[in-house]
Amino acid sequence: MINELLAPLKMDPFLRETIWGGQRLVKQYGKKPQKELKNVAESWEVSTHPNGQSKIDGGFFAGETFTHYLETMGPKVITRQAKSTDFPLIIKYIDAMDDLSIQVHPGKGYAGPGPNFSGKTEMWYVVEAQPGASLYYGVAEITDRRDFKKHIENDTLPEILRQVPAHPGDVFFLPPGTVHGIGKGLLIAEIQQACDLTYRVCDYGRVDFDGKKRPLHIKDALAVSTLEPTPLAPLAPPVPTVEGNSWQELAACDYFHVRKLTLQSAFTQKATGGSCQVYLTLEGQFQIVHSGMIYTFQKGETAFIPAGLGEYTLEGQATLLLTTL
Repeated sequence: MINELLAPLKMDPFLRETIWGGQRLVKQYGKKPQKELKNVAESWEVSTHPNGQSKIDGGFFAGETFTHYLETMGPKVITRQAKSTDFPLIIKYIDAMDDLSIQVHPGKGYAGPGPNFSGKTEMWYVVEAQPGASLYYGVAEITDRRDFKKHIENDTLPEILRQVPAHPGDVFFLPPGTVHGIGKGLLIAEIQQACDLTYRVCDYGRVDFDGKKRPLHIKDALAVSTLEPTPLAPLAPPVPTVEGNSWQELAACDYFHVRKLTLQSAFTQKATGGSCQVYLTLEGQFQIVHSGMIYTFQKGETAFIPAGLGEYTLEGQATLLLTTL
């Protein structure tokens, strides 16, 4: 029965509003809130995290949570080594109408969240950027922890951070401890470990929807922040394959591997038992052909390919981000 249900999935994301969110994910990427939201700041495309669970759009599991799908199919559709049906990543879009708070994430083993905390490593791919958009990426120079604390308390932290112009196609890898902040005008695809823990260190004095300032997490941030510049890694050039298709390596670490595929003509892929595969459709549209069935994906839609699916064909013209474990 399980093998009969092994098929590509179209994901139905969890949508989140915030004080800084925009409207592009609705107007340009086809997101459809199930309830009235002031904005759609984040679209969690693939997630089993209790703070935001994605669902399945269409097919045998239509309307079910991704968690229910994994519990039914078993952990081997994630990887053959998986022991749990908790998906280890959150894959999402972020639309910043305003500057996000400046924040930092702890790494594996930090005692604050608990003894089994796995850490939070992530990467950003810049999908869209308004002219002049930028982001904060680590400290500008080696910084004393006492000075770092003073800048947090005086609300002057941006003065000691590295502000980087951001353009479509840019990639930023963020190890735990990297102080960071997404700037207004950016639309980001984010791949991260399945952790929703953030230590906020600067929020520009803003208030939330209830008129209250959001708390800062100074003690934990001081404990986990890297106070020397985080290297900016050069981006690998695209590698042509056949008939106009090309792959580009974006990021690889112990938790995820991300590549960009420029699809121009049909070619065959294979999902072994080694890892599931997730495609974000950044531009265009494409089809997945498998076992005589055709699955169509538009701009903004996400495909989940279970591990062990076997061979399938990609057709169409699209720009895709492929994430594997």
